[in-house]
Amino acid sequence: MIRNPFTVFLIANLIFHLFYYVLFSYIDPSLYDLQLEVMEGYLPASQPGVASEDSILDEQIGTGSLLFAYAKGAMGGFILSIIIGLIASTFKKV
Repeated sequence: MIRNPFTVFLIANLIFHLFYYVLFSYIDPSLYDLQLEVMEGYLPASQPGVASEDSILDEQIGTGSLLFAYAKGAMGGFILSIIIGLIASTFKKV
């Protein structure tokens, strides 16, 4: 019951991350710098025990970070698929 929706989610997630990578790496690399400039205005002042602005802003868009984001999304999608499957199977019994 979970396989089809989860497979669709994985494919859609893969398409999104590929587009994201191509957009920031090849189509408009300056877009990343623009995002950093906008984000700098919204980050709180540095506090003890909180990640500094430099560590947040230094994360580059690369294959490693995108693969990690894809894996996190896949785990979240799997949990969401289980929840939806349980809800659907509960209503199917009624």
